[in-house]
Amino acid sequence: MNLASRLEGAAHPGTILIAHDTWSLVKDAVHAKETPSFKVKGIAQAIQAYEVLGRSGAPSAKIICRNVGGLRVTIDLGRSDPDQAVRMLKELIGEIDGDARSVG
Repeated sequence: MNLASRLEGAAHPGTILIAHDTWSLVKDAVHAKETPSFKVKGIAQAIQAYEVLGRSGAPSAKIICRNVGGLRVTIDLGRSDPDQAVRMLKELIGEIDGDARSVG
């Protein structure tokens, strides 16, 4: 229970972290990305955790997930049209570029 609470606290909003032991039990059922190990209060050794990206199931599912300095982008190409994803990303880039120009 203590580890679950620590993982919940370490997770970014809208994400789920699971410990290595849990991942080893569910790795065939979920897509997950290994995170850098980290120390938590009350546990001596560093924790190896995995960020859950979604359920396994669609044989052609491809999930792209990037986290950079407060920006998180996840695209599940198994559930969306790749052309639609490209259009949306171009729109977002335009919005970000416009916001950056108005601030600077």
